[in-house]
Amino acid sequence: MIGALGKLLGRGRTGGPALSVAAFGKHPAWDDHMDDPGIDTEMLAEVKRRLYVEGVGRNIDAGAWSSMPAEERVSEFRHVFVWRKGEEIVLGRLWSSEDGKGRSAYPMAVCIGASKVPLRWLLEHAVGPLERAETKLRKATTQDGVHAELGELRSAVYERGSATGLAGSSDVLGGLLDRPAMQELLSRSEVAADKTKLYRLLYAVESELGAFRRSPESSGTWLRAASAKAQMVRVPRWADSPGEAIALWSAFFGERMAASAPIVILVSRKRKMIDVILGDAGPEQWWCLLADEPALSLTTDVPYELDDAFLSRARGEIAGAG
Repeated sequence: MIGALGKLLGRGRTGGPALSVAAFGKHPAWDDHMDDPGIDTEMLAEVKRRLYVEGVGRNIDAGAWSSMPAEERVSEFRHVFVWRKGEEIVLGRLWSSEDGKGRSAYPMAVCIGASKVPLRWLLEHAVGPLERAETKLRKATTQDGVHAELGELRSAVYERGSATGLAGSSDVLGGLLDRPAMQELLSRSEVAADKTKLYRLLYAVESELGAFRRSPESSGTWLRAASAKAQMVRVPRWADSPGEAIALWSAFFGERMAASAPIVILVSRKRKMIDVILGDAGPEQWWCLLADEPALSLTTDVPYELDDAFLSRARGEIAGAG
């Protein structure tokens, strides 16, 4: 059954949509790190390497989180994330876990890797199965049990793909919102009441994320060198659910950043904040995972000095969206 559905969704067929299910990290059924079930694509391997091995691992080794005052540190990993790189997307859930020896520094993650699958489809059809998979994986006590739960998740997303007639698309951000992201932001009461936070956000995008903006000639290439150092901004959720937040901020940055620029959107399930990483994230960017607001402020709260020229551009963009 899985094999047939896999063919239908383009696994092994050039040009079609493809879906994969994978997990990595710590689980009580293993005495150390898991054996990475399902990591069978370059994108999933990169996510595991950058997030878990280099990101979490190096921050743990350096004592980056353990040395922080308790009031500046989030108590546990508890995130939903989307990682997009061109036509490749990984939707995942990350939570605090431990291995069979009771060591609890490292988290566990379960992911759905997608190629040429619209993000909107993933948010509508994969968020629920992924959440249920986390619940079941937390309760699993054996390695066979973990593999069985991952198999159930794989079957669930394949079946939904078959039932919905999932078709491949190179425009993976298409149709995320029913209107431009700026209009959506302006409809939020928090933004409409005071646009100062929005001005600050637009200033950060212009001044700090400039290397990743669309070029004047092409929406697909970076404005500057693709080797530009990764950058991160922290923004309010401004949405009711993690899925809505991912759609909102994916659309907002998708409208401004080059399609070829890697982007990670991290939604904290314990805090109403979103961390957005542009570029190939290194350990210093992943520090945000357990950094609370006293240690890492919202970009919208940073008291930037906004000059008249910038304010004129920002007001013009906002007025145009209205």
